[in-house]
Amino acid sequence: MDIPFKYLDMNIGGNPRSLTFWMPIIDKIKFRLSVWKGKLISMTGRLCLIKSVFNFISLFYLSFFKALASVCKFKAPAGACKINTKIHAKFIWEWGCEGKKIACVAWDKVCSPVEEGGLGVKHVGKFNTTLFAKWLWRLGTEEEGVWRNIIVSWYDSWWEMMGSMSVRKASSWWRDLSKIDDSVD
Repeated sequence: MDIPFKYLDMNIGGNPRSLTFWMPIIDKIKFRLSVWKGKLISMTGRLCLIKSVFNFISLFYLSFFKALASVCKFKAPAGACKINTKIHAKFIWEWGCEGKKIACVAWDKVCSPVEEGGLGVKHVGKFNTTLFAKWLWRLGTEEEGVWRNIIVSWYDSWWEMMGSMSVRKASSWWRDLSKIDDSVD
């Protein structure tokens, strides 16, 4: 097989720090949130569609690859998060309308939980950090698992390596994971 290749519709061996790596996900989200859907459904319907489309299409990628600029050396993945947020905001406020509409509420408020007066839309960057941090949590709490055995065999003393960038055999995935504490708000 040539690298990169697709497995479970995810690019394996690609560079998650490049915008081209994230474009298939962005294109799928754009396709699912097509213009005709925005014209024919209510605001509540738009919110439900955004929540379901975003959660199910991007969940696998966001849980495995870090996409924030605070961890990534290049700005492209942050651009992917920004593009994704822009698509969501446009779908809520102006999809299917002619001309530019003004947002009624700040995006941070839209991303707030419903209990706090928000609309419950997930913040792309925070959602990515949470999903990615789950790997670190699982590594510290689970005793068994094939993926854990691979990590432990590759990085013998993984706990001591956390935060250490001097290890040459560390992959970009591991380096991003070891910096996860620095990016949590």
